This record gives sequence, C-alpha cells and structure tokens, in this order.
Amino acid sequence: MKLTILLFSILLAFVSSDNFAILVAGSNTWSNYRHQSDVFHHYHLLIERGIKPENIIVFAYDDIANNKRNPFPGQVFNSPKGKDVYEGVVIDYYGADVTPENFIAAITGESNSISAKDERTSKKILTSTENDNVYFFFSDHGSDNLFSFPSKYLYADELNSALITMHEKKMYKELVFYLEACHSGSMFENILPTNISIYAVTAANPRESSYAEYCSGQAQINGTIMGTCLGDEFSCRFMEDIDSRPGESLKNYTMQEQFDYLKKIVTGSHVQQYGDLEIAKKSIFDFVNSQTNKVIKIVSNIVDLIFPAIELRKLEEKSSKINNENYRLEYFRFRAEQSNDMDAEDEYYEEIAQEGRTIKIFDIFDKWFNLPKRDYSNEIDYDCYRKVVQTYEDKCVMLIDRDFKFMTHIANFCAQGINPKKAKIAFTSICE
Repeated sequence: MKLTILLFSILLAFVSSDNFAILVAGSNTWSNYRHQSDVFHHYHLLIERGIKPENIIVFAYDDIANNKRNPFPGQVFNSPKGKDVYEGVVIDYYGADVTPENFIAAITGESNSISAKDERTSKKILTSTENDNVYFFFSDHGSDNLFSFPSKYLYADELNSALITMHEKKMYKELVFYLEACHSGSMFENILPTNISIYAVTAANPRESSYAEYCSGQAQINGTIMGTCLGDEFSCRFMEDIDSRPGESLKNYTMQEQFDYLKKIVTGSHVQQYGDLEIAKKSIFDFVNSQTNKVIKIVSNIVDLIFPAIELRKLEEKSSKINNENYRLEYFRFRAEQSNDMDAEDEYYEEIAQEGRTIKIFDIFDKWFNLPKRDYSNEIDYDCYRKVVQTYEDKCVMLIDRDFKFMTHIANFCAQGINPKKAKIAFTSICE
C-alpha cells in the first residue's frame, strides 16, 4: 500500500509538469540558410526525445526548403552527412509574421497582441505554468545589444523585460536559453537577473562574432555543393553533442559539463553563460526530454535506475567555418568563384564596394562625435539606440547582414549620453 502511494505521488508530481520550447530562426534568404537549418535540427532533437509538438513554438520564414537555389527541393540539411531536418517540422509563425512583437506576445501568452498576415501562421502562444520547464533556442544575426528578425530587431532590454514578465506571470519553473548570434553575450551580460530561475548560454561574448559552420567546399550533400553554410559552429557542436547521447544517457550530463565542453570545442568564438548558474548543475535532460517519458521510466525502474554514460561522439573531420560578421562577403565571393558567371562576379564586387561605403560612414560618424573606444561596461540608453538605428535606416540604408557589426558604433554613441537628435544631423550630412 505504501509503495502504491509512493508511486502515485511520483507520478502526480511529474504529470502536473511538462516541458515547453520556443525555437526562433530570425533571418531569411538563401545566404542565411544556416539559421533555419539550426532551428529545424533543434525541432527534431526535441521531438525525438518525446517533447509534444503542441508544446513547441517555431518561428521560421520558411523560404529555404523550396528556394530556387536549393538543389534538394523540399529538404534542408544541418551538416554534410546529416539527414533532412525539414521533413515533419511544424512551423507556427511564417514569413512576415516572424517579428519581435509576435515573439514577445507568444512567450508572454498575450494572444490579443499577435498580428498574423500569413494564413499559415497558427498564432500559437506559450501555455506553460509555474510547474513547467521552458527551453529557448535562437539562431540569427546579432549585434551590440540587439538580435535581428527578418525586417526588425529585438533589443536586449525588450528581451529581458519579456523574460521578467514571464517570471512575474509564473510561466515557468526553470528556463534555459541558448542563443546563436554575433555579440550574443550582450543580450544578457549585466542585464539578465540572477534570481528569476533563468540560465542562458550564448555562442559569443558581447564583443565578437560567432561563426558559421560547414561552409564552402564542406557544404556538400551527396557531392553537391550547396553554395551556402549549412549551420553555425556553436549550434552544430551543441546539437551534435546532444545527438551523441541517445535515450537517458543524457540524464547524468549537466548543463555545466556541456558548457565546459562547448567552451573547448567551439574555437571561433567564446561561449558564455549568464543568469542563475545553479541551474547549470542540473541535467539538460530535464529540459529536452518529455516529462511523460520520465514518468514511465521512473515507475518501471523505481528500485534500481542505472544510466550508462557514453563517450562523446568524435567529429569525423575538422569542419570549415566562417566569421559570421564577414559571412555575406564570403558568400558572394564563393558564388563568384563557383559559378564562373559575370553577374555573380559583379555582385561580389558590389558587395565589396557597399562594405567600403559603410566602413566610411561609421569612420566619419565616430570622428564627428570623437567617440572613444567602446566600453562595454557603460550602460546603453535603449531609447536612444532604437531612435538612432531608425535614423540610420532613414538617412543612409536599411540594415542587412553586412551592417549589424557596425551597430556597435551606434550603441557606443548611445552610451555617451549624447542627444540622439545630433545623430540625425550627422547621418543626414554623411549619407544624403
């Protein structure tokens, strides 16, 4: 009788909790293939471990699988020897609906704040409770204190405000956040509270680029060169590590152990951790596995549970990678070399010219205000940051891939206490 009560108590404790996930690819276009492939691989990683599809929210533009440049229509690959990761993925927010506003509304449970233009968009929102674990994965371009969506940007203060709202609304027990982007550490460093049960890991520190993975000649599927990078270094190493630990072999592997492993194996950038580091002492198994599967296993093996450890799967070969901040230029260079086409060559030289123009703009901008070298300990005025980024787009050019690395100049401007109206005068003079 006592054993029955014990088993029932354990079962009840687990049934009343569940795992939820939010996966976000913040880019579009073929050259940014890797961000959606990262997210699609992540989706399968969670599904294969029993997370229910209805508990996963996916943001993806969905212009890669059936892109005219795709030599494998309807398929997406995250590594040269990997499987198709597009098949079976359920996307909730498509195309123009992949926005910061919809993302914040979805994770804070505000269905009335969601704007859907694409008829395929489900408008799904997070329905987790204080008993549930929540898992985030982002992959895209980033810059100093901002993360890019296809046509807008999510700033660090907005992201952390939304996470605090989730905490206040008791939408999770514990939350882990993995972020793949350049300067990704700036989204959490000195901002993310340590007392709201959130643990974050980023691909890079606040001052550096992250790296694309499986690029150039190594971006081949069955001997066909894809002409774009298949994934990102941090994301690929993270997921390959999880994939190498099937079933419950993952249970004895803590997030701190994995962080230490990623710090060593990710060589292009410096992996960082933030927030409540006590959570890192727990197993990532608790966030990427189904709670239902745990119940079945615990009840059936209540007396004697043994979780054999397995060795890390060794990478079969050294992978090529490209600095994400220079990726766009490398993408056009590789296209020009591979295609032997005059139009592709012209696009490459135009890209070089555009890069040069942007460098000149911000060189003049820095000298205009005599800006010091960026001190990342200085607090940014986010109202100023948003206004000046918008001013730059209004007076100079809309931001695209190549431009994000230059936003640190604007962040630096807005850390000096200068009136943002002066930036408007400067950019008007420089660009018009």
